[in-house]
Amino acid sequence: MSQETFAQHLGAGVRTVRAWESAGPNITPAMVYQDALDTALRQATPEQRLRFETLRADERRRDAGLTADAREEDDTDRRDFVGRFVRAVITAGLASGETLERLAAPADRGVDSSLVSGHEHLADTIAMAHRMVRPDILVTPVTKHADELLTLLDRPLSPVDRVRLNAVTAAVCAHAGTLSFGLDDPVRARRYFSLARDVADDSDDDVLHAQALGVSSAVHSSLPRGGRGGNPPRAIAMLSEAVDCAVQADAHTRSWLNRWLALELAAIGDEHGFNFHMGRFEDALAEPIYDGKGYFGRAHNGSFGVDEERLYADMGLGLMLLGKADAADSLLARALTPKAARWGIFHSTILTDTAATRVLQDEPEAACDILSQALDTALAAGCPMGVQRVRGVRARFPSLWDSFWYVRDLDERLPRA
Repeated sequence: MSQETFAQHLGAGVRTVRAWESAGPNITPAMVYQDALDTALRQATPEQRLRFETLRADERRRDAGLTADAREEDDTDRRDFVGRFVRAVITAGLASGETLERLAAPADRGVDSSLVSGHEHLADTIAMAHRMVRPDILVTPVTKHADELLTLLDRPLSPVDRVRLNAVTAAVCAHAGTLSFGLDDPVRARRYFSLARDVADDSDDDVLHAQALGVSSAVHSSLPRGGRGGNPPRAIAMLSEAVDCAVQADAHTRSWLNRWLALELAAIGDEHGFNFHMGRFEDALAEPIYDGKGYFGRAHNGSFGVDEERLYADMGLGLMLLGKADAADSLLARALTPKAARWGIFHSTILTDTAATRVLQDEPEAACDILSQALDTALAAGCPMGVQRVRGVRARFPSLWDSFWYVRDLDERLPRA
């Protein structure tokens, strides 16, 4: 807001707000104004409150004039704080259903643009928490939101609002499917993925169809299971169709679809296909990044694009699946940064893939040690599928390793299937 608008919002004078801005962090508002500021913060949306707290943390870091090492430590503290903040918002508001109750329209009413905007905002707020909040915490508000959106699709609404409602419903159903899959709940995952595809198909939108189809391929992939099991040909067929449908999509969507297809092809030993689609993935990264919102816009390849850690991890995984252990090991080591370690699920994935390279390099003790770290990280992140990935790499061990004490120790630590 401008100073004038903010003053009016608070019921304060413009000169008072100007004085606050001039004084910066040294202001001490009068009690009546402090109450107005507290009320304004309480009434802010979850996304606004998240942005407010993030900016405060940035300002504290700048004002402190921290060294490079201290800034890294402070970044960790800030990430932890933001994660706690988002978790509190979700568990206190979204999971209780209060936000959905405010958005719910009476059954005899149609759906207007303001209601659709409210659901878009809610979906985007939760999508921002995808990397910061455990899936077992997020899954309840996301599935509740998906179920509420599905009830709105049969209501009367304008053609423009129907396009928007289809898009947000497909994305939230896909998010619910992804979270359920990460919690190793295949029945619920398949249900929500199927709903996402149905809504996307009804929308007659090629890009939305590609996004829903691409995400749904996860249930057939062998990658989350350490390269074992699944139905790779089915996953490849779905991703190939998705890539073809996404020709006119934004660079963000084309990048993650080609990346996923490249890795699936590596899993079946197709080096040419892997190189081709990784090339298309990197070409898409060179284009202006789509400033997307919601699950499809935020949850893949980072919030707005791909960070180096993700790129190194994906290249390393592909090379490991193709049997090129030394090259894979080098890239996976570059992915293991403090930044990557702060997203527990991603950290566990890198560790598990690194352990798989140790299997290729015939290093049983190192493989067991790294898999134990990956197991601890997956359990701490609340990701049962991460445990399945560990179990998949354990299945790659040569049978003659079974007698080694560290292998037996790992087997005792692995939760029962």
